[in-house]
Amino acid sequence: FGDMYIALAGRREGDKIIVLDLSEMGGEFLCARDSYLCSKGEVDIGAASTFMRGQMGLRLFLSNQNTIFMQKLTGTGIACISGNGTVIRQDLQEGQEMVVDARAVVGFSNTINYQLRMMSSPLAAVFGGEGLFFARLSGPGTFFLQSLPAARQGDGLSEQGEVAV
Repeated sequence: FGDMYIALAGRREGDKIIVLDLSEMGGEFLCARDSYLCSKGEVDIGAASTFMRGQMGLRLFLSNQNTIFMQKLTGTGIACISGNGTVIRQDLQEGQEMVVDARAVVGFSNTINYQLRMMSSPLAAVFGGEGLFFARLSGPGTFFLQSLPAARQGDGLSEQGEVAV
C-alpha cells in the first residue's frame, strides 16, 4: 500500500489537536470530557471525577461544569485530544501554581495537583460571564489550556453553524 496516513479533525470549528505521548506524561493524563479523539498503541480510556481529589463534593456534582467529570487516559501509547481556540501548554515546576477559569482546562498530567474552588460570588459568575468555578493547578507537571471552551462557544453559534450577531 506504500505510505499511508489518516486525516483527523476536531468536532468544532477552531478545534486544535493536541498530541500526547502518554509515556512522557507519566502514563496517565486527565482531560476534559469529550476531548478525546483517538489513540495509537497502548491507551486505555476511563472516567475520572475531579471531586474525588478532595474538593467540594455535592456542590460540584450538581453543577454543570465541563471539568468535573473527566476522561482518564492511561498507558504508554500516543493519544490525540482537542481544545478550542488558542491552546497553550504550560509546564509547572515544583511549588509553582496557576489559577484559571475551570472551563479553560483541557487536561493535565497525573502529577499536577488540581483543585476546584467556587468563585467568591455566584452573582459574578451569572452576570459577569465568568465560570462558576476556578481551578488551582500546582506543579510539578504539564497542563493544557484553551481560550474558547465549548460551553462559551455554543452561545454564539446558530444551529446551522453560523455566528449569531
